[in-house]
Amino acid sequence: MDDGVVSRLIEQAKHLRRQGLLDQAAALLAADGDIADRRVGYCYFSWMAELDEPRALQEAVRECARRLHGADRPPDPTYLSRLARQAEFASLETAFLEGLLAMSAAAPTEDEQVLRSRKGLGRRIAFRQEALPSWRGHATLISLGLNCTPWDLLNTWGFRRPDEYISLYTPFAHAVHRLGAVVNALSTDFDHYCRPDQLTAVETIAGQIAPARTDAQAIWNHQRGAYWTDNRFARLRENLARKIDAFRLACRHEDAVFIMGKAPVDFPKKPIGFLEDLNRRLEGFTGRARNRIMFWDEFADEQARLRVDDWTLVLNVRMPGAGGAWYDPDKDDGMAFEESCATALLASLSDWGLLHPAEDVGRPAAAQAVAPGP
Repeated sequence: MDDGVVSRLIEQAKHLRRQGLLDQAAALLAADGDIADRRVGYCYFSWMAELDEPRALQEAVRECARRLHGADRPPDPTYLSRLARQAEFASLETAFLEGLLAMSAAAPTEDEQVLRSRKGLGRRIAFRQEALPSWRGHATLISLGLNCTPWDLLNTWGFRRPDEYISLYTPFAHAVHRLGAVVNALSTDFDHYCRPDQLTAVETIAGQIAPARTDAQAIWNHQRGAYWTDNRFARLRENLARKIDAFRLACRHEDAVFIMGKAPVDFPKKPIGFLEDLNRRLEGFTGRARNRIMFWDEFADEQARLRVDDWTLVLNVRMPGAGGAWYDPDKDDGMAFEESCATALLASLSDWGLLHPAEDVGRPAAAQAVAPGP
């Protein structure tokens, strides 16, 4: 397609999006354009992520990779890096990521960002191939917010299967919450979580409109535009209803582990005053008075993995970047931060007896060295 045709198509799609017809905008690009064409693909995958339909996003990434693999000319390296990152977020298989990395490596480039992205992807693939297979077992990893780190980071490092990108996509996973919003949602079985009279539209730092609670306790910063705010936030409420159902089901797993990022803790200097109340609220969903909970304090001064009790752990690890607000996961400090979180989680799951060294699998139970836990 020549540039003029592509430009007109994208403008038509953007017009639909501005009208609150985000789903139709993405469908138009897929039907009349080529999602393997970076000019179309950048908009398309940005909007597919906004649509917040995990299965559809996974299928779109797979289809785009198939088209790129069969293309007559080498794919654009920058676009491949973007697609690979989307595939990681969507918890796609390691072999699939290897294929994208191989395609990228075959495309010559001197772009420093692309080269850095390849290095980061290679390191995360190596972790999936080397660190994860050295353990056996499973944990159902459920995000309790308060930011996106417990969702995005664990997906990109291979802790969730492709099907769990769908089944574990719960209300706190991909939004910004304050602790009070989480506790209140759990205590009321989400009854007051997203009622129309408690929702408003706010302008983000980037100048986009996003839904939020009127008490400023939560903002759904990935659901941007009129598609989510029109008709008294109807699509947002439908979306969250599905995620709430997923949360209820996930909590019933015996191997459930709850992870809270940006946790307001200062352990061991101060006790975690809200821990007992949080467990009491979770009991209504898990049926258990005590639950495996890991708090991540990304603003701690010193790195440490601390045991609060048999069921509770704190990971103190400082996020790189100014004020810990943002970082590049493919830079050395970003990769080191993420890998330290991933490694600490493996150790914690072992402490809880959910993971066992691979060489111990099949040995008599008495001979297995499993750390004390619940």
